[in-house]
Amino acid sequence: MIQLGIVGCGGIAHAHLTAVRALVDLCKISVVFDEDASRAQAFAQEIGTDAKTASTADELFAYGIDAVIICTPNHSHEAYVEMAALYRIAVLCEKPLAHDLESAARMVHMVEKAGITNMVGFVNRHQPGIIKMRRALQDGVMGNIVSYMEICSGARLANPEIGMEWRMRREVAGGGAVADFGSHSFDMSTWLLEPLCGPLTHLMGNVSTFIPRAGSMPTNDDAAMLSGRFASGALMSVLDSRVGPGFYRVEIIGLKGFMTFDARTPQNLDVHLYDGSTYEGPIKDCTEPSFVGQMRQFLSAVSEQRPADPSLARGLFVQRMIEKVRDL
Repeated sequence: MIQLGIVGCGGIAHAHLTAVRALVDLCKISVVFDEDASRAQAFAQEIGTDAKTASTADELFAYGIDAVIICTPNHSHEAYVEMAALYRIAVLCEKPLAHDLESAARMVHMVEKAGITNMVGFVNRHQPGIIKMRRALQDGVMGNIVSYMEICSGARLANPEIGMEWRMRREVAGGGAVADFGSHSFDMSTWLLEPLCGPLTHLMGNVSTFIPRAGSMPTNDDAAMLSGRFASGALMSVLDSRVGPGFYRVEIIGLKGFMTFDARTPQNLDVHLYDGSTYEGPIKDCTEPSFVGQMRQFLSAVSEQRPADPSLARGLFVQRMIEKVRDL
């Protein structure tokens, strides 16, 4: 039984809790910590087991856990990863890896020097329909790839009554939508296409901020429009937005057809082939929710004391692309 600790007990921590509850035969949350002690206590009560509330981060890391999940604002990731490296504890860090490139690079150095299992939370890789999409690409179903198009967005912050949050402040979050949502987009587009199309050789983008918060504008972006080209000539077009429309969708067009994934129906992959044939693919029983799939993969790596994928080094790769577009 793998003993887990969670640092940061906000919204994303609850998604990880749901995954842990689905894998009770493999792991348990033993201790939690949040700088807001009342939030940590409420989260520990929600866990509903004998989870302890640590009064300090040091207390959590000294508790005897096997792995830690970091669910805090971006600018604090480095400090907690440093502690995980010091205590030789495996770490799953939420995305984006950091608030800036220098911090991300230091984090990768820390975990590699310590030799600990490490993973960054690019959870969309584990969507059942995305798993099927990647297999279809590997099977050559689309032929040569023409384009990759994605919308990665949320709609909660389209409400102008919502005040300034930490993710809207550049000194805390780094980028806005280009970091929060774009981290998924950069990982997904290159993870799916680079094996077939070679590296992303050109990247351009525009960012914009629309909604004042409590009388002042956020210091990072509400939305980002990205475009790029892979070595093969395949094109990329992505909208990352925290102000709508509020869904996640990927479409890949090839010379033989096109296929679409929509996270509103996460188990489905729609494949349309121009010759009228059908593609079922070998993956038919992939139904596990994305956070559960991610947690299962992380726990397997921890148990076997081997590298996890995607590692923090992958997070650094994505961070470089975030920074390039953020500063345009």
